[in-house]
Amino acid sequence: MQTTNYIGLNCEDKALLDIAERALVNAYNPYSKIYFGGATIDRAGKIFTASNFACSSSTSNLCAERSLVAVANAQGSRELVKMALILSNSNPDDDDVVYTPCGLCRQLLQEITVITGENLELIISSQDKSKITMTSIKEMLPLAYER
Repeated sequence: MQTTNYIGLNCEDKALLDIAERALVNAYNPYSKIYFGGATIDRAGKIFTASNFACSSSTSNLCAERSLVAVANAQGSRELVKMALILSNSNPDDDDVVYTPCGLCRQLLQEITVITGENLELIISSQDKSKITMTSIKEMLPLAYER
């Protein structure tokens, strides 16, 4: 796990994070007012975007990560290699906070590694891009549930 900022990213990672940031416009969460945008790229170089969608029954919320997998799958792609996530929050004190994927998302992202046989790389950014965590799903979920 590595911590950096936007300036420390390579051009490819900056581009994927910028696309994730643009996906924030479609995020919906009137309850916590924490919005997530995401972008993922598959082996063929195709990019997919998604955002979170919350409802009053929080157990039914769709996180951006799970939405990304669903969007890619619906378009015939399961071989995801990298994912960028960024948040937007109305609290200015949280400008430099990095929110990592929830446990449910981690387990679903682990399934991508089962499909591809490779570790899924993650770029997880604070709202102001001053703190970016570079990690992988295997690093975030070392003891994933497996059948």
